[in-house]
Amino acid sequence: MRLAAVLLVVVLAGLVAWGLIRNSEDSGGGSGSSAEVVSTDQLRQEAADAGPIYWVGPRSGARLQLTRTADRVLLRYLGSNGSQPPLTVGTYPFANAAGSLQARGQKAGGAWQKLKGGDVVCGRTGRPTSVYVASPGRD
Repeated sequence: MRLAAVLLVVVLAGLVAWGLIRNSEDSGGGSGSSAEVVSTDQLRQEAADAGPIYWVGPRSGARLQLTRTADRVLLRYLGSNGSQPPLTVGTYPFANAAGSLQARGQKAGGAWQKLKGGDVVCGRTGRPTSVYVASPGRD
């Protein structure tokens, strides 16, 4: 059940990130951003060199597109089926992210859950595609 919840969070977060990417592409891509298709080895090296990049692992038939800006890293899983938005996983550095998400989830209209290992998942009942995950001690 918890694995299903985590996967749901990742997919929903991907849809949100896809919307952000689509909006930034429509407005010229933003300053300092660059997108490139990378291999899993290149992705691991980039994470080792520049800091954590969250992802959901390799996907059969998908290419990985990495976009890095000044304040976020987005990893899109590009597939052959262009009719659906690609899964996107975003990494956003944020001080005290887990504590902030828990506090946000306790407000009216919010929802949060602590997962095995201490990760915190937060969303809002009125915006089911805006879901965030934070890991204590990793912000």
